[in-house]
Amino acid sequence: MINWYKKYITQEDIRSLFLLITGFFVLYFLPDTMMGPYTLFNPYKTWFMVMIISGISFTGYVAIRVLGSKNGILMTGALGGLISSTAVSISLSGIAKSHRQQSKSFAAGIVMACTLMFARVLLEVTVLDVSLLGRLLPAFGGAALLGGLYGVYLYRDSEHFTIDPKKTEYMQHPLQISTSLKFGLLFGLIYGVIKVVSVNYGDIGVYVVSCLSGITDVDAITLSLSTMAHDETLVIKVALLGIALASAVNTVVKTIMVYWIGGMEVGNLMLRYSLIVLITMGVGVWSMSLFTS
Repeated sequence: MINWYKKYITQEDIRSLFLLITGFFVLYFLPDTMMGPYTLFNPYKTWFMVMIISGISFTGYVAIRVLGSKNGILMTGALGGLISSTAVSISLSGIAKSHRQQSKSFAAGIVMACTLMFARVLLEVTVLDVSLLGRLLPAFGGAALLGGLYGVYLYRDSEHFTIDPKKTEYMQHPLQISTSLKFGLLFGLIYGVIKVVSVNYGDIGVYVVSCLSGITDVDAITLSLSTMAHDETLVIKVALLGIALASAVNTVVKTIMVYWIGGMEVGNLMLRYSLIVLITMGVGVWSMSLFTS
């Protein structure tokens, strides 16, 4: 009983966990400020994204080993979606590339994470200004509901299977530092561009920054625009449309990533999900515009 974990956890896993914890500890020494040429680089936020992707990759690896492939993938999507649906999309797509016949299981995990993004936006808006919730609910509540139902369908329609870590390159190196670093640097570059572009250009400027923000993250722009709407420094309709644009762009970007990393099989399933939620959001935003000034 004392050594039950040895059935699932290896010494390599423990070493990887130690490296992961060390990586998060490094954050303490990194400055959370823009620096470098044209002040485009933020060391803290860039390394934080690297650690988030690595952490979710490792969590998914352990969950699959302990819970079984099908259930572990769904759990990874559910838990990872509370932190970063983009990181989940990258991590699970990497494993899906070597297991094309189980694309529905991986797509279910990715869809679950992406669906939680919509629920997370509603929660953040509610915390900052509950009066905004009713205006966003048709678009984001509808997307979360229909997207979640599609994820349940994928999960129920998929079969149980086993992943052999020895035959999957992605599973042999669960931290995936090289992949995480590549996307972390990309995140850092885009974040810097957003900071440069984020100046007062009226409503168009808000929409441009929202779209750029959506490439990497939805939470930051959601919190910013909700706060501005609450403080009456920004028209409510503009703020809500900016949040919707960021979420739509983020969904499209994740779909492209899944195609790029995971291949056509899981990518096509993700595309269907994206169409469902984007159409639902479009209808919701249209209805919101009718009653919001």
